[in-house]
Amino acid sequence: MDCNETECGPRVSKCMLLKACNCSINRDNILHKNCSCCNECIQCLDKQYMQCCACVGLCNPHKEASHLNSYVDRFDQDDEDIIVFDEVARVNKVGTTYTFPALREYSFDRRGQNMKVLARTHRETNCTVVYLDKCMSHKQCSRQCLILGASMLRWFHTGCCECIGHTCLPYGSTTARCKYCTDFDDSLMFERQTEL
Repeated sequence: MDCNETECGPRVSKCMLLKACNCSINRDNILHKNCSCCNECIQCLDKQYMQCCACVGLCNPHKEASHLNSYVDRFDQDDEDIIVFDEVARVNKVGTTYTFPALREYSFDRRGQNMKVLARTHRETNCTVVYLDKCMSHKQCSRQCLILGASMLRWFHTGCCECIGHTCLPYGSTTARCKYCTDFDDSLMFERQTEL
């Protein structure tokens, strides 16, 4: 959403003539609350704020919202269930087993806190996950992962189901790798709605 001069020109020109948007408007001044005309400029843009805020520097036109593409859950499994999951993952006939260093796909917080502790405790640890081949609803994914003995699950909105082992840091891999379930299936959405 860059500045649309045709749509915003008249309004922005009016705001400039009224000196409502004539101060130094930039991200740094906004962050440090050093924007003397921001309130007046927002009021002047009025109902056209969403379309025209980029023209005066009040918003970032290239910022995109992050989209949630999966749902995660944790199970309270017994020790024997955890052992069963490890065995099932080894001789997997229901999907694809994927093993990777536990720290590799773990997303640290922005300041990198806990990195040293996690590096000490999980440096040699591998994470094992099982991607079930078929697309399924969240409810089916939860049931299947419980039966397999998984400690956690990640269900992708495409219908891909990832059953996650106990050595993984929350919550396994963020990449969907199901064999037959990579694109969104409209019929699956219908099935999900009928389950509710």
